[in-house]
Amino acid sequence: MNIRVSQLLAEAKNLPDADRSLLAWALLDSLEDDPAADETATEQAWIAESQRRSQDLQSGATAAVPREEVKAKILAL
Repeated sequence: MNIRVSQLLAEAKNLPDADRSLLAWALLDSLEDDPAADETATEQAWIAESQRRSQDLQSGATAAVPREEVKAKILAL
């Protein structure tokens, strides 16, 4: 990461949550060449990811985390 990008990132991290969210969406949107193609690719990626996660749960490779535990960790950030 070059110095300018590092500076921008540092400044962006100081923005209020809502502004950071808008900035993130705007930056991601600026990368899209063909939104329809990206949506299809994204949908396929999420399907594959959900199938992988389901298989991991079923095989015991990973364990589910209770919602309250996840919520507590998020709120602690």
